[in-house]
Amino acid sequence: PLQQLAVEAARIDAASLSERFPTDGLPGELAPITARLNELLARLEDSFERERCFSSDVSHEFRTPVAELRSLAELAIKLPDTRAANADHETLAIALHLEAMLTNLLALARGERGELSTQRGRMALAPLVQDVCEHFQDRAAARQLTLNRHVSATAEAHTDVALLRSILTNLVDNAVEYAPCGSAVDVEASADDDGFALRVVNTVENLDE
Repeated sequence: PLQQLAVEAARIDAASLSERFPTDGLPGELAPITARLNELLARLEDSFERERCFSSDVSHEFRTPVAELRSLAELAIKLPDTRAANADHETLAIALHLEAMLTNLLALARGERGELSTQRGRMALAPLVQDVCEHFQDRAAARQLTLNRHVSATAEAHTDVALLRSILTNLVDNAVEYAPCGSAVDVEASADDDGFALRVVNTVENLDE
């Protein structure tokens, strides 16, 4: 059995983490060890799958803004005399969007390592919701979406402003991306003595697990 386990272990690599060590016919002293090894493989498989999904999502998220930057640059080179007056503003907006995405990725990486620190402070929720919604207004309009805000003018939160903005931005981004054309996205915020709550609500078609 030990030799068999050694052979099985030698065959397993990053591409075959779905494999499991056989447990039938093992001596009593090897059975619990083999079970723990299979549990370890399951955790590794799950971790590698999350990494693959993450890499795919990152590629997808960066593809559009990078393509927009390239289009602006190519147009400026080919037709310098017809350069749009707002080209610099568009370039800056795309660069800021990419910068925010990179900041989010770094925060995720630090969080995975347990190194993510928070810097809490008092903040009004209404301006935050307004800023985030305005950032997605053009995308929402292109899909005939209505962005509704429901926030008390006096609602405040004691939290990390940058991280909360990142969370809300991701939620609204997903809602605008996946809500059916012509529908609505509702962004709500409330606060009381026990804390605060943020809700981003949208309908979706063909929802599955």
